[in-house]
Amino acid sequence: ADDAARATGTSVAGLRRAFAANGQLSSTPEGYLEHARVSAAHADLVASDPTRTTVAEIALRWGFVDLPGFAAAYRAAYRAD
Repeated sequence: ADDAARATGTSVAGLRRAFAANGQLSSTPEGYLEHARVSAAHADLVASDPTRTTVAEIALRWGFVDLPGFAAAYRAAYRAD
């Protein structure tokens, strides 16, 4: 949130207020970032060759160091089991 607020020229509190008022994808900057990371990981999963790339490698590539956490976020976003 600090980096995003700085990049947009606002305070963290201002950024949080903007997300709370206008966030169609998420009501917080952190939620939006997680959604973007899960979406990027999904695109990599779809495009990858499963004989060469593991789910863990893709999750790590997008900053998910907790693989069960990635699995939960992915299931929530894509309703996948």
